[in-house]
Amino acid sequence: MIERQSPLPAEEAGIKRHQTRGRKPKYESRAPEFRQRLILWKQTPEPSRPTLRALGRDLGVSHQLLGYYLEGLEDWECEERYRAAKERAKQKAEQIRARAKAENREMTMREYCEAIIAPSFHDQIEELRQEAKRGPLYRDQIQLLKILARQGFAGAKELLQKCSQQKIRRRPTFEEEHPEWRLHKLISQVGERGGVLWLDDEGRVIYSVPSMDSNSRALMAKIWKHREEVKRIIGDQVTRLKEQGRYEEIKAKICQHSPPERLSPLDELNVTGATLQRARGERQHGIA
Repeated sequence: MIERQSPLPAEEAGIKRHQTRGRKPKYESRAPEFRQRLILWKQTPEPSRPTLRALGRDLGVSHQLLGYYLEGLEDWECEERYRAAKERAKQKAEQIRARAKAENREMTMREYCEAIIAPSFHDQIEELRQEAKRGPLYRDQIQLLKILARQGFAGAKELLQKCSQQKIRRRPTFEEEHPEWRLHKLISQVGERGGVLWLDDEGRVIYSVPSMDSNSRALMAKIWKHREEVKRIIGDQVTRLKEQGRYEEIKAKICQHSPPERLSPLDELNVTGATLQRARGERQHGIA
């Protein structure tokens, strides 16, 4: 069995592996001390700042262990500020409720916002901070931070300053998030042009377009590019029509609108010039 590598330096990780119960390892119990000294170390001007190795000797630990705490120091400070802000908001909310109860009245709208709505904003800011660690935020998320910063939320202001150094991420469009919807739209455009997309006896997609102008050729080229997905969508439609008992009715209307000799296989569409590979009507194709 391969043991997972610990993120801690080797000597401290070894202590942790053997310490399974009872008192915490010495370096864990001293974590607040390490963080406090590192905060002071960071605040010291760099020319006057001792090396991390020298600070480690002063504390009696390795510089690798201090480096481990230094790497997570900024994140730890943010989490501490978040917890402190949440606690202050909780205490303020309790005071507002208690005051309204003592005065035997309902909370005002302002009090309601401060007691109920405002505390949830701290959670939103923390969620955005975690998301910002994974990559740039979306434009609407940046706008929310600006609003909260103007309302006096220090965490929002701090996060906004950090995000100002990053690019704003573009939200995907509806079509990008739902590619199948785009194919449904393309298929419907064929019908809007008076055309037909159907399946023949062999399960191939066949089509007919009354006027193969430049727009129609461009449309059919897009459908050809996604012909396998289009085939599945049309097949699903045929299955639903059969389940609803409407298949023969729709089939008859298609045959009336576009006789089999006017239908051509989509696979044989010449996408280079977006023209038919052979003249329409050379071969008849039965409808499934």
